[in-house]
Amino acid sequence: SCGSTASDITAASTSQIYEIDKHLEAPRLMETAVGLEQQLFPGTRMAVNYVDSRGTHELRTVDINAPYPVPGTLPPGITPALAAELGEPVSPLIRPYGGDEDIYDYQSDGIYKQTQILVNVDSTVGKWLSLHARYSWNNAHSDTDGLVTLASDPYDFTADWGRSNLDIENSLFLFSSISAPWGLRLTPFLI
Repeated sequence: SCGSTASDITAASTSQIYEIDKHLEAPRLMETAVGLEQQLFPGTRMAVNYVDSRGTHELRTVDINAPYPVPGTLPPGITPALAAELGEPVSPLIRPYGGDEDIYDYQSDGIYKQTQILVNVDSTVGKWLSLHARYSWNNAHSDTDGLVTLASDPYDFTADWGRSNLDIENSLFLFSSISAPWGLRLTPFLI
């Protein structure tokens, strides 16, 4: 026997507290778009659009009671005497709010930036066939992908800046619409 039961291990694990930050704001998305549409020849049109998006107050979850990143150090303004007075020894696991529980705070201080170029070509061939093509180039970066995102370093969010989950760089969608007898319409597509 190893001497520890499952209930001992569970009792020794840290607890988790979830809270909503008192400064939580609704996320904001500002978008600018410029487009140009041109008829290439009879029955065929092409549109090119540039879309720029900026998001502020994006949502994230932060463990505000995570141990400090440098073992044995205290945050600015906290002296070893103050830490001792608070009952927290200078150790690798010193936490801002003491104890051993994780405090997950829902915050709204993330940033999101996205640039897209969209190209659409639509063509009509007679009364029975239309062809469509949609291409998009996308570049999206953020330091959070929503409330399910935990900051990798709760004391420095710059480490999380990178490609967003919405960053699908290239996509092409081809489809057609074919008028069939008896009022049926067939729409094959390729992604």
